[in-house]
Formats: sequence, C-alpha cells, structure tokens
Amino acid sequence: MSTPFDNLPPAEFLTLDADAIARDVIVGWESASQQATGQPTTLAPGDPRHTYALFLANLIAIERQLCNYTGQQNLLRYAQGANLDELAAFWGVDPLDPRYGRGARLGATKATTTLLFSIPEAILSDVVIAAGTQASTSNGIVFETTADATIAAGLTSVQTAAQATVAGIAANGYVSGQITQLVQWSSSYVVSVTNTTTTAGGSDAETDDAYRQRLYLLPPSLSGAGPMGQYIFWAYTADPDISDVNVWSDDTAAGISSSFPTWDSGTTYHGTSPASVVNYQLGTWMAVTPVLGSAPGTVSGQWQQLRPIGANAGKVFVVPLMSGGVIPSSTVLNEVSAILDSRKIRPLTDQVIVQAPTTVGYNVSVSYYILTDNASSVSSIGEAVTNAVNAWITYTDTRLARDIDPSLLIQGMANAGAVKIVVTTPTYTTVPNGQVALAGTVTVTYNGLISL
Repeated sequence: MSTPFDNLPPAEFLTLDADAIARDVIVGWESASQQATGQPTTLAPGDPRHTYALFLANLIAIERQLCNYTGQQNLLRYAQGANLDELAAFWGVDPLDPRYGRGARLGATKATTTLLFSIPEAILSDVVIAAGTQASTSNGIVFETTADATIAAGLTSVQTAAQATVAGIAANGYVSGQITQLVQWSSSYVVSVTNTTTTAGGSDAETDDAYRQRLYLLPPSLSGAGPMGQYIFWAYTADPDISDVNVWSDDTAAGISSSFPTWDSGTTYHGTSPASVVNYQLGTWMAVTPVLGSAPGTVSGQWQQLRPIGANAGKVFVVPLMSGGVIPSSTVLNEVSAILDSRKIRPLTDQVIVQAPTTVGYNVSVSYYILTDNASSVSSIGEAVTNAVNAWITYTDTRLARDIDPSLLIQGMANAGAVKIVVTTPTYTTVPNGQVALAGTVTVTYNGLISL
C-alpha cells in the first residue's frame, strides 16, 4: 500500500557499512600503534589484535544500528508502538476532548446488535431483563445487554440493544438468529433469545500504519475554516476500521459559472431582467450599487462576478469506506456524523452530509496464453495469473474514486507470465467521488500454449 512517505529518501543518521567500519578501526589501530612505538604496525588477518579489531568494529556497527533506530523512532515515518504514541502526544492524547485528544490512538470497539427476548405466552406480571444479561453464539461469542428491558405484562417479547463483551472484529458478521444461547440465566421465567440484526461495529485497535496515516493528516484539523483535510482527519477518528474518506463540496451543483452577464449602466432592475437578481449573491464587483431581493436597485457599472446560489451551496459531503472495500454500516455513518457535527469541529456555516459510498459494478472476463517455452510451468504461471487478477480487483475495489483501469490488469497478468491477453470486460471506467468499484463475476480463461 502506498504511503505519503514513499518518495522520501531513507533516513539514516550514521553509516552502517560494516566493512568501512572495520577498515577505520584497523587503520586507526595501526596509526595509534605507530605513534606510540615509532614502529609501523600492520594487523594481518590471523593476528589476535586483528580479530579483536573486527570484534570492536562489529560492536560499533551494532551501536550505530541502535542509534539509527533511536533517531528514526523520532520520525513519523518510522515510529512504532509506544514510540509512535509518544510522538503523537505532541498533539494531545485526551480521548474525552476532541480539542486535546486528536493525537490519541483509536482503541478497539465492541460490536453491537439488537436482541429479542421472548417468553412462551403472556403473563400477568412484568419480566425484567436486567442490564448485563448475556447471550452467545454457538461458538462462544458473548453479547450483553446495555440497559434494563422489560417484557410488560400481557406481552411476550421485548427488544433491547446489546454489545459484545470483548472488543474487536471477531464479533462482527453474525446474522439474525445466530445469537440464541442465554448465558447463566437464573430467573424462574423461561426466556428465549435471538438477535434481530447482524452484529457490526466491532474493530481492533488502530494499527501503527493506520495511526501513522491519520497523524499525517492531522495538521489541517487545527484549522477552523473547514478545509478538506480537517474533515478527512476527523472522519478517520470515528472507527479504526475506516480505510478511506472522500470529502468534497459540490461547486458545480452550487451553480458557479465562469460566464457572467454584463449589466447596463444607469438602468434600474427589479430582479427579473436581464437576469434574476433574487437568486444571486455578490462575488467580486466594481462600481456597482446593487440591491438584492425584490426591491429595485440601480446598477451604475458592470458586475464582474455573479455566483448563483444552488441547492448544494454550503454542503460538505463526507463518504467513508471500511477496510477491504466494505460499505460502512449505519452505525459507523452515525458515528462519523456525530463527530463532524460537533460544535468544536464543524464550521458554523457548513452543512455536513455523511453518506455511504455507492458502488460502480463491473465484471471481469479475461483470456490469455502461455508461451510454449514455458510449457513446464503452466500450472505455476496459471496460479500466478489468477493471483494477479485477484490482486488487481483488491486494488481497484478498496479505494474510493479509484478508476477501473484494465491496463493495470493487463500489466499484472503479463508480469505473471501471461501473453496475448484479451480483456473483454471491464473497459476503462471513471469512478467519481463518493463511489467505489465493486467486482461481480470473474472469468479467467487459459487458451493454451502459443509461440510468438
């Protein structure tokens, strides 16, 4: 995966050339010995002093490696684990306050679901399902209710929210009807349980790579003017599993035009002729005395810029995507929206709209040959070609607004050993902001050996 640091040269504070270090130690020894004794000294291989000099050179090389590592751990590109957390502390690590906690690593989150508790038939008294009541899947993933719930007298069921007892992605993806086992149920009432929604929202703690990427995006978040980078950074803080974010303001829909009308000098307009004044706001203008709205105004010069106010003026669209190209759940979208709508983050005049990406579907149908010279490697080349196709699909389907580019597919297949490659589908397709490619059927056809 590409990173913002890919074009930077490696950061090395000290040379690690072991041979050069050994030469320096030996030459230094020989020079010091000659100065002390007045006699030229040569440390030949096999001389115990030569062996000891090589030992010292090795120690120096190890120490230089440690020095390099220590220096690199002070750089965002290289810092790992606790060192990365310490580096991020510069930006504040209070997770309870977004103003002072923007540098904190995101912790693991718990998957959530809705549990339905039922009794066989209605009774005359309430049945209380206490907060913390647990239910599990057949393989032992446990969920517990987050608040008291009551099956009221005369009713037979109640639904209530529940979350996994252990944070992480392992509790995601259990569909309705897979959580059915009560754990340590001690009430005298016979109660059954099942989940009515697919479990979702669980995530592992933020990895070093994801944390590093988010810290790289952090500086724009300090602005209060609503730059794109600010929204991207804060969207990433909603869930460690968010892997990509698109942010844009639809200027085209807002009606920005590069062609502006000329107004006659000294003419009175009422907002209807020669163009409507009512639906325009001022841009840059000279020698103009306008009155907006329905009241008349006298134009004494030319309007140098007019900017029609469209339906999307002031709207900021934010679209997140989860790891692996997964569409975010409503829970994740609500979390992103809650963060971005905070009065401490959102500029007062922005209307932030958080939505799931839409998909651009495509099918893959490719064929290829293998050179006759490689007949003994047909099986391994075929496997490599299949892997190349799958890698291209993963590359294409896991980033927002990444175009569907079959030329990259051909390149990957060729590198794997395929020749005379024909891509029937897909054709090059532009994927705009807020959309993500999604592969459908995949057909890879080997046509046999060929001599070229």
